[in-house]
Amino acid sequence: MLRGEIRLVDLDPARGSEANKRRPAV
Repeated sequence: MLRGEIRLVDLDPARGSEANKRRPAV
């Protein structure tokens, strides 16, 4: 289910900054 969360972040430009830090964490 981690992949589903990463996809939501990609759709959200505002969360793009946080997605970069969460991507390597996963």
